[in-house]
Amino acid sequence: MKKVLPPEIWEVKLPDLIQLFIRENRKTEALEVLLKNAWAEPLARYLKELGDVNPQAYFEAFKKAILPQIRDASSRGHYQNVAGGLKSMKKLKGQEKEFQEFLEEIRQINARRPAFPDELRGI
Repeated sequence: MKKVLPPEIWEVKLPDLIQLFIRENRKTEALEVLLKNAWAEPLARYLKELGDVNPQAYFEAFKKAILPQIRDASSRGHYQNVAGGLKSMKKLKGQEKEFQEFLEEIRQINARRPAFPDELRGI
């Protein structure tokens, strides 16, 4: 489908395709599509429905998607957005230890940004 549709239409149709796979109980295929085209917002959106299909792959994709946001964050608003993504990521079952390690790594890297650790306190 991606080869046939122009990129601007594919962007719109991607959520529809994922939802179709979910409705048809084809969660593995839905997850494959999501992971190939993942960024933090859709990963958070589909976590409840697809997070249990392959929690490790989901966690790694989430981590990969959120890292650029962490690096580029420069204001309290950005920090709050990142914290929201991390709160969603924390809900991923079976990845609690990995999440805590990732969160600690983020805290250490961003210790000199006083507002950032402040936003992470509630996680």
